[in-house]
Amino acid sequence: SSKLDSYEHVLMCLICRSLFDDHDHQPKFLPCHHTFCKDCLREFVRQMGDEIECPSCRK
Repeated sequence: SSKLDSYEHVLMCLICRSLFDDHDHQPKFLPCHHTFCKDCLREFVRQMGDEIECPSCRK
């Protein structure tokens, strides 16, 4: 197990489980410090409607 493996959860979208990059999986940081792909978060917010909360901690 490399050091990168231990940080993989920080470098990965919690929704799609893809590693962040500069193209298809651009990271978006929330005030609660959870991070998601911009596109995943956009879709999540679209489904939530007016009640927007973090998909992970619900804050």
